[in-house]
Amino acid sequence: MKFLIFGATGRTGTEVVKQALQEGHEVTVYIRNPLELPQSDRLHRVQGELNELSKIEQALQGQDVVISALGHRSLRRSKMLTEFMIQLLPILERLSVKKFLYVSAYGAGDSRADYGWLKKMILLKGILKNPSADHDSAEKIIFKSSLDWVVARPGQLTDGVCLGRYQAKEKFGHSALKISRADVAHFLLQEIRIPHFTKKAVGLGY
Repeated sequence: MKFLIFGATGRTGTEVVKQALQEGHEVTVYIRNPLELPQSDRLHRVQGELNELSKIEQALQGQDVVISALGHRSLRRSKMLTEFMIQLLPILERLSVKKFLYVSAYGAGDSRADYGWLKKMILLKGILKNPSADHDSAEKIIFKSSLDWVVARPGQLTDGVCLGRYQAKEKFGHSALKISRADVAHFLLQEIRIPHFTKKAVGLGY
């Protein structure tokens, strides 16, 4: 398959790129800076900003799957993800992209109810208030899309190895979730091969 990946130079994005190449896919990365990525004849780089829509549309030509592993690099208030989804999704629909996968975070949307009151206060209404709000808004836009979308909501991310063994379900009922970035990438690629969560938001954790 042909993949286009946004956020490919982040720690989760690099795992997605690495595993997609290992599986033999053609991978295009849309990146701001030409940072170091694995060398491969099947890896194609497009350098640009998220507001350069003509460049993005050109990069999307012929792609089967689009993955967003974009995230915030600071905790300051930002609507970067929301604004990008508003721009990106109509292009994907017009080009009839088969599948769109979005990496969000556990605690976004209705999964917030699974957090205890203390963690809600410390994280979702404190430290992570701004990134969480942006994920919330971006998810709502995705949910209205006609695409075959999947929203992945990993728990606390680690730099552990890919185990290939984790829980993927819509409701956990608790907040003690952790998962490696490598296993998040594994889930995304597995979901592309064998879809189980089309048009659903799914929590990921051990």
